[in-house]
Amino acid sequence: MSSFESLYRETEMNVREAVHRFSELKSKCESLTKENETLRSQVADMRKQLQETEEKLKLVELTSTIIDKEDKTELKRQINEWVREIDNSIRLLSGK
Repeated sequence: MSSFESLYRETEMNVREAVHRFSELKSKCESLTKENETLRSQVADMRKQLQETEEKLKLVELTSTIIDKEDKTELKRQINEWVREIDNSIRLLSGK
């Protein structure tokens, strides 16, 4: 009977160790699954940002090919004029 008891205890210990190991692996799997979801979400966000940036770059490239140097100078002058008008309006509104 001693042999049976020792075999039983050894089997019981192995089962408990297997259950414990399974629990650890299950927890780690859940953690990795959550991390994977987070990373997938970040990748999707970055892809969206990349696409938006590429579209902006295409627009800038298109704009720069359309506007020649003289037009750029005129555009800068017009923008500077608008900025001065805005500054004056702010100054008037603030009472200075």
